[in-house]
Amino acid sequence: MYKTWPNFGIRMNALGFRCGTTGGNCRAYIKDLDSSRYVLVTDNSGCDVGVIGPDNWIVGLYDNDGEVMAWCADGGAIDTALRAVGVQA
Repeated sequence: MYKTWPNFGIRMNALGFRCGTTGGNCRAYIKDLDSSRYVLVTDNSGCDVGVIGPDNWIVGLYDNDGEVMAWCADGGAIDTALRAVGVQA
């Protein structure tokens, strides 16, 4: 089982994310950057937010046409990925 981050949901709310359901009926933290771009944060499976942790996250940048870029927990820091998509972490 993955180690989760305590209070991660509170932190995401403070950064302007809301918890919602994706088009695939999975849960993610969602933040609109502007009228055409948004960010999703979820676990490595892309399905849930309950087990997001230091080694279990994906940050995805999307536009109206779909995924633009994705960063995964492959040795990088989630704060670096959030800054790369324009979220001050």
